[in-house]
Amino acid sequence: MTVVQNPVVIMAIMSWLAAPPQSLGEVAQKEAMRRQMLPKSAVAVSGSGLPGGMSSIPSQASPSSGESAPTAAAAAPANPAVEHKNDEAWWRKRMTDARKALDEDQATAATLQTRINGLQRDVVNVDNPLQQQRLRDDLTNALAELEKAKARVTNGQNAIQSIQDEARRLDVPPGWVR
Repeated sequence: MTVVQNPVVIMAIMSWLAAPPQSLGEVAQKEAMRRQMLPKSAVAVSGSGLPGGMSSIPSQASPSSGESAPTAAAAAPANPAVEHKNDEAWWRKRMTDARKALDEDQATAATLQTRINGLQRDVVNVDNPLQQQRLRDDLTNALAELEKAKARVTNGQNAIQSIQDEARRLDVPPGWVR
């Protein structure tokens, strides 16, 4: 593409680009022209070339704090995962405990769902209003317990994910947290 030096042509193109588009086709034309006018990038950015300890997102230290980054890191409380970074037994126990808690919560939720299904069936099939009211109360309580159990299941899944993310950040071998 040749470079246009005439200021009138440049102003006409810039005003056309700045004007609100009338249709989706015009948006596509403006974007195509904008991409043609930009120079090609000489550098590609990716996180694949970084050393193992470095992350692709730079840490942001607050410039207003009077401390330097190493001093702030030293003052931070010790993370138990950092202390046990090389301890395979600790990581395996941590994942095993989290998975066991998740399995128990899932079993509780499944049991409650079965109980709820039975209570719903009984509420419809019972003719006695007193028994029906008692069953409805039990059903309401069971539904509340099921919501709590589902929340515990979600928390357990998030806990397992956070353990895996933490292990990945600390370069823990993947086999330790499987």
